[in-house]
Amino acid sequence: FGASGVHLLAAAAGAGAAAAAAAASAGGAAHMDVDATAPILHGDLVASTSGGRGKVAHVSAAVYSAIVATFRARRLRPRVLDLSMQKLRDVAADPDATEPLEALDCIEELNFGANHIQSMAPGALAMFKNLVTLNLSANCLSEIPPLGSAPQLLELILACNDIAQIPEHNSLKELPALRVLDLRQNGLTDIARGALDTNTALETLSLSNNALTSVPPLPLLPRLASLSICNNRIALTAEALAPLAAATATARSLWLSDNEPALDVVQLLALARPLWPACERFEGFYLDDRGGL
Repeated sequence: FGASGVHLLAAAAGAGAAAAAAAASAGGAAHMDVDATAPILHGDLVASTSGGRGKVAHVSAAVYSAIVATFRARRLRPRVLDLSMQKLRDVAADPDATEPLEALDCIEELNFGANHIQSMAPGALAMFKNLVTLNLSANCLSEIPPLGSAPQLLELILACNDIAQIPEHNSLKELPALRVLDLRQNGLTDIARGALDTNTALETLSLSNNALTSVPPLPLLPRLASLSICNNRIALTAEALAPLAAATATARSLWLSDNEPALDVVQLLALARPLWPACERFEGFYLDDRGGL
């Protein structure tokens, strides 16, 4: 951060700074540019990043302290903190930080999307006591980062990274309340048996656009409403899909297309309908009362 610190301005299309700050204090969102340039409050109460001009490669307690100073100066209590598109490389934890960060308790959604993040230190999220949504999409992660400091997470977005495998022992086991897990487009080839055994509260699971060659061994997911395994290399046979269907029988939305062999939507539905009787939406199409498209 520059000597000038972080400042808030009102966007031309938005309300005045005083009005925007007053509204944000009731709960809005803050997009923060983590270099010395000023974040901007938009009319929708989002303080906008400058779109990739960030100069701070490491997110540490010092960075959060500067953000907290901005919140306090403007009496803001935003629910969303957006640090996307900042060219960040890692998210550190600073146990020696002296600046109190209680002001970050208001943050419920944290967006690190579209950076260059390769690692996240254990404890890096400890100051976000009420965080429920974490977006780490479009980064350079090769494994699921340590998340034990945020066991209350409900939504984890890891799409568009480089996570090729999920071993049995991984940090998803630290997230028993997780409801949404997005692992699209990771080049994922293997999910070990037991890898998701703690995540039985899942309601949405997206494994599409990966390189899976077999049905992942999932635990019983009694709350699952949406499942996507499209665009992989999975053999689409009733025998192969039966274990997956048994674990995800409650799924009401289902995507299976673009696996092997290539089947049209009618053929896919004929295969899937007996296995997922609760399905109401198939490949984006709503089913009629007789289970047809």
